[in-house]
Amino acid sequence: MTKLFSFVPALITVFACILAMSKGVDIYSAMVNGAKKGLHTLAAIMPAMLCLFPAVSFLRASGAADALGALVSPLLGALGVPPESALMLLIRPLSGSAAMGSAAELINSFGADSLIGSTQKMGAGTNVQTKLAALHHLDCPWRPSDLQQREGRIIRQGNENKEVDIYTYVTENTFDSYLYQLVESKQKFIGQIMTSKSPVRSAEDIDETALSYAEIKALCAGNPHIKEKMDLDIDVSRLKLLKANHLSQRYALEDQILKEFPQKIKSLEQRIEGYRADIDQRKRNTEPNEDGFSPMFMPGGTVREKKAAGDAILGLCKSMTSPNPISIGQYRGFDMELSFDTFSREYKITLIHQLRHTVTLGTDIFGNIQRLDNTLGAFEERMAACAEQLENTRVQLENAKAEVHKPFSQEEELKAKSERLNELNAMLNLDKRENEIVDGERADEEPSRSSDDRER
Repeated sequence: MTKLFSFVPALITVFACILAMSKGVDIYSAMVNGAKKGLHTLAAIMPAMLCLFPAVSFLRASGAADALGALVSPLLGALGVPPESALMLLIRPLSGSAAMGSAAELINSFGADSLIGSTQKMGAGTNVQTKLAALHHLDCPWRPSDLQQREGRIIRQGNENKEVDIYTYVTENTFDSYLYQLVESKQKFIGQIMTSKSPVRSAEDIDETALSYAEIKALCAGNPHIKEKMDLDIDVSRLKLLKANHLSQRYALEDQILKEFPQKIKSLEQRIEGYRADIDQRKRNTEPNEDGFSPMFMPGGTVREKKAAGDAILGLCKSMTSPNPISIGQYRGFDMELSFDTFSREYKITLIHQLRHTVTLGTDIFGNIQRLDNTLGAFEERMAACAEQLENTRVQLENAKAEVHKPFSQEEELKAKSERLNELNAMLNLDKRENEIVDGERADEEPSRSSDDRER
């Protein structure tokens, strides 16, 4: 029904537009004219509002309000009305908003024996918290936010009382229990959404606000079985969430066992074999000269000096006209590809044999050659890291195979509490709608027909 009513404004708007078009009405012009009238109305009442509020402050600051109060205090005292409210009585016929502001100022200044108001009238925007000492919930609203707005009138910055009392009034064996049950259910969903956690992947305890609603609901129920049922509802819901999380983890482990871990193991094994092949290639093609530099084979010929090789690499970088990789020769048995990373705006050389090893270049002639040698010399260390990662992955695979077969540890508790909950539902006749009495008749029985009905 709620979803249905949400479409009513849109349907009314569409119907109005169709009707207007059928009569040849210019819809846009009509909306513009309505907006103009609204602006005219706002312009008409705004000066009065701007004058009333400063006027009230002026009357108080000048002492005129106190003089007026002293003048009419004998009459107001005889009627049982505080003299401080004289100004509010004076401006009430002129402006309800100004009178409300004056009342709020009186309450904050002198306090009040009692202040009664609805959630809509005294919710957001009402600042009367200065001297409030207690809040009394006389009814249960339909939304948890309404209760929060109420309590926000007293639990608020500016309250002179360090501690305040909040009272909630309920009546046993009435509709109050059902109302607080609705508020409790709504707060559970709100709490799950606000924590940004999926209930299937994690099972969190009910938040503090929801628990307070549940306690209030329990106070409304005079039947001890209802209290037990409410506790079991919470426990069973929590255990079902835990079981759902357990099953979700099991399905994730099954996917890892079948796909993720085998693929990762295969990839690491291939990478280790690649490092072994690259190490052998490096050893066979490393022929250092006097300064430790191995010849570099480039398109212009063989370069045997480190400085000349560094200059050649920087020259190739300057001559690049495209970020696409280009082959620039060989070094220590590895093919070299020069490329330009447009995102980081850096030149890079990729050493290629069994695996691909990328080296970021700088502007130093000798530094670039040193970076190439460092990358080639780190093969053993990187292969050892891959071997360690491979061993860890295999251990994780074995642990996952053992963990996936573990049953839900609280299965027996869930089963026992679910059975007890079903017994209570049957006892309280909460799960059998066919036994409900509707307008004095059973829902599962057809109403008796009169002779007149049968004739029809």
